[in-house]
Amino acid sequence: MPVADGGAVHCPDAGLWTLCQACHGWKGELEAVARRTDQMHLIVRWCDDPSARPVIRGEVRYGGGSEG
Repeated sequence: MPVADGGAVHCPDAGLWTLCQACHGWKGELEAVARRTDQMHLIVRWCDDPSARPVIRGEVRYGGGSEG
């Protein structure tokens, strides 16, 4: 959970993600969608389960079924 949305400032290692710049941008867009649609409670699920998240910025999904 992002700090801006009530997440812990200092989280245990299990809650820490190290991301490249591109993935950080993608995650930020996903968070923006969650805020706009009042679905921040789903952000952890979306990050853990790609098939559960909304398609953003023309994202194409491979493998599990849904394609955007």
